[in-house]
Amino acid sequence: MFQTIKYSFFFFALLFSYGVQAQTIHIDGIIYEDSTSRPIAYAKVYFMGTQNGAISKEDGSFELKIASRDLKYDTIIVSLLGYQTQKIGFNRATVDHLKIHLSSSLFQVLDEVTVVAGENPAWRYMRKLIAHKEENNPDNLSYYSSKEYAKIRFDLNNFTDKIKTNLLMRPFDYIWENTQETEDGVKFLPVLLTEKSIQHYYRKKPKNQKDIILGEKRTGLAGPKLMNFTEDLYITPNVYDNYIEILGKPFPSPLNENYKRNYKFYLLDSTYQDGKKIYNIRFIPKHERELAFSGEMFFDSSSYAITKIQMRFDIKANVNFVRSYIINQFYEEVKPGKWMISEAQVIGDFTVVENATDMTGFFGRKRAFYSNYTLEESIKDEIFEGIELIRYAEDAKSKDSLFWNNQRSEELSDAEHKLLKLTNRVEKDPAFILRKNIFYTIGTGYIPLKGVQIGDIYTFYSYNDIEHSRLKFGLRTDPRNVFPLHASTYIAYGTYDKKWKYSVASYFNFTNKLKTRIGGSYKYDIEQLGRSFNQIALDHIVGSLSQIGVSNSKNYVTRFEAYFEKEIVRGFIARMTYFNTKYEPTTIHQFVDVIENQVPIIRPKYQTAGLRMTVKFSYLFEEITGTFYDKNDLYRPKRKFPDIALSYEYADKKTFASDFDYQKIKLSIRQRVNAKKWGYFTYNFEGGKTFGTVPYPILDIPFGNQLIFADQYAFNLMNFMEFASDEYLAVHLSHHFEGLLLDRIPLINKFKFRSYVFGKSFFGKLSSENNQSLHLFPSGLRKTQQPYHEVGFGIENIFKFASIEFVWRLTPGIGEYYTFMIKPSFKFSF
Repeated sequence: MFQTIKYSFFFFALLFSYGVQAQTIHIDGIIYEDSTSRPIAYAKVYFMGTQNGAISKEDGSFELKIASRDLKYDTIIVSLLGYQTQKIGFNRATVDHLKIHLSSSLFQVLDEVTVVAGENPAWRYMRKLIAHKEENNPDNLSYYSSKEYAKIRFDLNNFTDKIKTNLLMRPFDYIWENTQETEDGVKFLPVLLTEKSIQHYYRKKPKNQKDIILGEKRTGLAGPKLMNFTEDLYITPNVYDNYIEILGKPFPSPLNENYKRNYKFYLLDSTYQDGKKIYNIRFIPKHERELAFSGEMFFDSSSYAITKIQMRFDIKANVNFVRSYIINQFYEEVKPGKWMISEAQVIGDFTVVENATDMTGFFGRKRAFYSNYTLEESIKDEIFEGIELIRYAEDAKSKDSLFWNNQRSEELSDAEHKLLKLTNRVEKDPAFILRKNIFYTIGTGYIPLKGVQIGDIYTFYSYNDIEHSRLKFGLRTDPRNVFPLHASTYIAYGTYDKKWKYSVASYFNFTNKLKTRIGGSYKYDIEQLGRSFNQIALDHIVGSLSQIGVSNSKNYVTRFEAYFEKEIVRGFIARMTYFNTKYEPTTIHQFVDVIENQVPIIRPKYQTAGLRMTVKFSYLFEEITGTFYDKNDLYRPKRKFPDIALSYEYADKKTFASDFDYQKIKLSIRQRVNAKKWGYFTYNFEGGKTFGTVPYPILDIPFGNQLIFADQYAFNLMNFMEFASDEYLAVHLSHHFEGLLLDRIPLINKFKFRSYVFGKSFFGKLSSENNQSLHLFPSGLRKTQQPYHEVGFGIENIFKFASIEFVWRLTPGIGEYYTFMIKPSFKFSF
């Protein structure tokens, strides 16, 4: 009996001890903004000394749980970019429901002026701020110049020990030796540091500005995407503009002339600074989820110039990968009544998955100092030569430590010095090199070796109706090499047509400030008429699986080209090309001509040869090529002027031994236009005319799309090679509302979907001499008898990278065609 009692006691003691060990601490609550009592969403709440935490929901609520054995302190920490961090104690023995108020982290919160019935007292001062905008805007000075030192650092933050055991990170234990920790117990690891020394020049008439990069230094482990974030942080917005562009999105400035439309304003108490009376106005978005800031601005009571301002937006603003973003600007009176920016701070809290409970992300921090101002002093004209806004000094990227020691307005921290040593070690680590190459291969399709690359691996095997199974192997020099000579080649074999295909291409870049290039290529392969340059490659494995229906538009093409390309000024380029092209029919169709007495004869080939002159203009865009069609041209940011491309082609029988005499001219004009709070509008006009009697491969065939994926440059419900013309105009229009519409729909707005509408038209004519009077068309191809139209709408930003397009075809066709289809497409954006 005694033994039974003893063992029972021991058993219950074990249970009790287990229960104590596994006791769970549970805390919940709501977070509010101190001055407005509005719930704060997406604040980080975590137990001090741990990485165990949560993100507050849209109603400000949060919930935390932790085993008591894992708890170091009876304290939780609440933080959000732009607000003062709070430490709050709790009692382990009780379940706490907390009401937490956060206040602004930069400016002192002052008592609001009592608002009585009538006009908002802030409006009286807003009217004066707007009335003095022109005289306070530095862009209205005749001249000014300044020196800037800017430092940007990206930190991996709020990470847990799980990331250290991740398959990708496991071999690099030593990188965590540079881990830092804030007073609040938040771990962070610096991963990227960039510094710039910049000389700024500005002239009002004729308006021009020039930034001379005197020095630039990058240290760290960041990939291309993080580098893009870095460049976005270098922007210092002008608050006197009506709209401020951040990460490609137009935010209305609190000094927008239509200030009542976008913001609510609150007049706070005045203060004194250096004997000057300074007023303070707080502003918040008039409507939730709009692209707008919340913050405060201080201004001088005599000149009504801004003396300092804080602007902030968070995850509700429908900007991808951003939890919170804050801009602080400080101004000093350089001359009586002339306040110029003296310091700028930008802090961005970036994350891949915004609503995840995992708080791991990146902090991007910029701090810039401005000095050596000159105002209204004439600047030499040669400073402004060239249309580029940014110019690098020849030795900008090779400055020594002495230069940087003289330029820095603040010393580098110990963590930033350690980052340099860490970078050198990691970049030489074979495990890092292997992982870097794997990601490069996944992203580009090419396997990097020493000096050369193998690929495109996505085209090593494909299937089509001519070759059936197609095998391919290719090589190219590493495009990242600075060596001026580049080359590429491939061979392919079709198992059904029993034909070898091949290509070799090369170009040489001359080492000039403005691009000068000579190049050439020789290729024999299958090409598809009417297929857009923007679509997946014909021999891409995905293309093999995504085609809808059949098409007679494929031919064997032998193409030789030699060209000379010259960039005249930045963003303006010209290319002269000699071409010799031979078209041969595949087994699914024939080339048929009609001779006298209407007797048809079969032609084994059509061959053209001649010269092509192409000129292109893209304002300030450096990565421009001399080809009329270039996929990169379609993804430019919103621009001040349209992109223009003009091509003229000449072929004749005598000079170039062409089978045909003809001339061809094409003109393309496209632009992405900022529509402010309404999103952005895109237009693309392309027109052309062919002079002479030619067979259908040389006529103007509009881009169709028989793939399941949408193509912004093609007509998505038109078949490949459906229409032919020798005079045409293609019109593509679209308007992207961003989150303007869908952000106003409850529940839907949580997903950050964005909407757009579009319409596309093709107007064409075919002269009688080209309408099968001499050269017959294959089945499925016909002259353009009436305009072709398609319209639709789309939902984009699905999972941050996908879009779904709903397309209707309004023009009847012949044979098999679709009048409605839903097509996806993919791209990343902010």
